[in-house]
Amino acid sequence: MGNIRKTRDACREAWPEGRASAVAALVSVGVALVPGDAAAEYWRNNLYVQGSEIYSSNINLSNAATGSQKNQDSFTTLLRPGISIQRQGKWNLNLNYSMQNLFYQGSESYSRISNFLQLNTHGEVIKKSLFVTAYGTVGQYNNSSLLNPRYQLDNISRPGNSSEYKTFSVNPYWTPHFGGYVDGVVGVRYSNVSGISGGGVNGGGSSGSNLVGEYLNLYNGKEFNILGWRANFINQDSFLENSSSSSNNYAYRNLNGEVRYRWSEQFEPFIQAGSFQNNFGGNTSSVNSARNGGYWNAGLIWSPSRKTFLQAGYGPNNYFISALWQPSKRTYFNVTFRDSNVGGGYGGYGGSSYGGGYQGYSSNNNSYGSSGSGQTGGTGFSGAGISRGNGSNCGANANGSLGMGSMGGLGNLSGMGSGLGLGGYGTGGLGGFGSLSGVSNVGGTNNGSVGQLGGFNAGTTWNAFFCHATRLTSLLASYNEYITTSQIVLANQQVFDQGGGAGSANNQLFIPINQPTLTNEAITQKRGQVGVGIHFSKTNLNFSGYQANIDYQYSGSQDLLGLSAAWSWRFMKNTTSQLMFAWQSTDATNSSQLKSSNDFSMVSLGIYRTFAKGMSGGLNYWHSEQTSSNQANSYIEDRVMANVFVRF
Repeated sequence: MGNIRKTRDACREAWPEGRASAVAALVSVGVALVPGDAAAEYWRNNLYVQGSEIYSSNINLSNAATGSQKNQDSFTTLLRPGISIQRQGKWNLNLNYSMQNLFYQGSESYSRISNFLQLNTHGEVIKKSLFVTAYGTVGQYNNSSLLNPRYQLDNISRPGNSSEYKTFSVNPYWTPHFGGYVDGVVGVRYSNVSGISGGGVNGGGSSGSNLVGEYLNLYNGKEFNILGWRANFINQDSFLENSSSSSNNYAYRNLNGEVRYRWSEQFEPFIQAGSFQNNFGGNTSSVNSARNGGYWNAGLIWSPSRKTFLQAGYGPNNYFISALWQPSKRTYFNVTFRDSNVGGGYGGYGGSSYGGGYQGYSSNNNSYGSSGSGQTGGTGFSGAGISRGNGSNCGANANGSLGMGSMGGLGNLSGMGSGLGLGGYGTGGLGGFGSLSGVSNVGGTNNGSVGQLGGFNAGTTWNAFFCHATRLTSLLASYNEYITTSQIVLANQQVFDQGGGAGSANNQLFIPINQPTLTNEAITQKRGQVGVGIHFSKTNLNFSGYQANIDYQYSGSQDLLGLSAAWSWRFMKNTTSQLMFAWQSTDATNSSQLKSSNDFSMVSLGIYRTFAKGMSGGLNYWHSEQTSSNQANSYIEDRVMANVFVRF
C-alpha cells in the first residue's frame, strides 16, 4: 500500500491543479476495493517513460489553399512518463496511467499536458455472493461538429478540436442462489461522465452526465428440469450536468420475462412478454427505432443437436426468428431477425445487462453472444465481442488477436486485440462486464434459450455475429442496431491502444474518429464490421472494414465507411517493421438538409527494435490527409517520429 500512496503523491505533484483530483479518486477507489493484505502481497508496479522527437510538416492541420492560415511545420518533443499497476486473483486490478507532455518549438512555441488513465477492477466482497466492479478513464475526444469534422489521430497535432474527458463507474452486484430453484444477478450501477463542454440539445455540443441504473435478472435453478423461466428488470436514468431543462434527461426501462416447457430433448415451446417505457429527452417519438408499449409472443425452440439451435416466436405486435450454429469451439454463428411495433434497445454502459440490443445463446457457463448495446471500451467493433466462460478458441481469438480497436479496426494498429473488456481482464469484448457478473446474456444465462428477450429496437431489425478461428487465421464479423448517447460512447471508450500496450515504443494514444458526433441527443446506430487476421511466427496481417448509419434525434444523420490494414514483420532478431493503412469516408446531413462529405486517409511505416530488457525504440513515418467539401477542413500532414521507451 505504501507504493500506491507514494505513486499517488508523486502524481499529485506532477499534474496541473484541477486534474489530479479526479484521477487520484479513481486510483483511490481501485485501491480501496482491494483488501490490505492482498494489496501488500500482490501489487505489481511498473514505471515507464517514453521520449519522442517529432517533426510535422503541418502541425495545425491547416489548408494553405484557403489563405486563412499557412501550413506551419514544427519540431515537437514528447515526454510521457507512466505507470502500470496490475493484480490478478480473488481481487483483480488493471490500471494504466500516462502523462503526455508536449513541447512545441518554433515561432509559436508552447507546451501542452494531457492525462490518459484507464482503471478496471473487480473483486469478491462475500464469497460467491457479493461482487464489486469499478471502471474509470481519463482520455481525449474529437469535438468537431457534424458538418465540419477535422479528423486527427492524436494530441500531437494542434488544430484545437480535441478535448479531455473523464469517466467513472462503480457496480456492486449480488448473485443470489435459492436452493437450486432460483438463481440470478441483482445490481446497481453509478457512472459519471465529465469534462465535455457544450449543452445544446439540438446539436450544439454535449454535456457531462450522471448515469444511475438498477437491474434484476432472475432465472430458474437446476431443480427445474422441465419448466424453465426468467424475469428481468432494467432501469437506467441519465441526468445531464449542464442542462437547464430536465426534459433533456433520458430514462430507459425494460421489463421482460419468459416461460418454457421442455417437451422433449429437441423441442421447447415458450411464451415471452415485455414492456418498454423509455423517455429520450422528453420526446421518445423523435428517436428512430424507439417506441414505448408492451409486447408478447409464443413460439418454439428446436435444438436438433448440441451444435444447432433455432427459435421462432410470433405475437400480434412482435415476431422473430433466431438461429445459432456452433460446430466447434473454433466457429460460432448467431443471427436474429425481428419485427416489432415496440422497442428501443438503449446502448447502456455495462453492455447488454443495461438493455442492450442483442442477447445470444447461453449454455453450460459459456456465456456466448452478448453482442448488443454500446461500444464497450470504445472498440469500434461495436457488438462484436464474445464474453466467454470456458476459454473457447473462437472467443480467445476474437478478443486476443483480431485488433478491432478504437477506430473500428485502426485503434489497435499492431493487430492485437484489446484483451481488456469492460471489466473483462482478457475475457470480455462487448459484454466484458457481463462475463464477470454473469449477466452477459440478460435473462439468458445458463437457461438454454436462443435469441432476444431484453433490449431491441422497434421496426425491422437484424443482428448477427460470426467468429471463426484456425491455428493461423481469425475471422470476426458482426452487424447490430442499437440506441445510445454521446455520454455512453465516451464512458465505453478505450483509452490505451492495447496493441502497443500501456507503454511501448510503437504505442500511440489514438483519438477515435469513427464515433458519432457528440451532441445531447439519443443516437440510433446501425453498424456492421468484419475483421480478418493472419498470424505466422514472424508476420501478422490484419484487415478490417466497417460501415455505420447514424441517426441523431434532432441534428440529422451521418454515414461512415472505413477500411484499415496492418502488416507487422519481425525481419531480424529483436527488430520488427510495421506498415499500416487507414481510410474513412464520412457523409453527413443536418436537420436543415445541409450536406458535407469528408475523406480521411493515413499510411504509416515504422521500424521498432528492442535494445535491452525493458528498453526499446523506433523510427516512424506517416502521411495523413483529409479531403473535405468544406475546403477549410482539408489538409495534408507528413510526420517523422523517433521514439525511445524504457520500462523500469
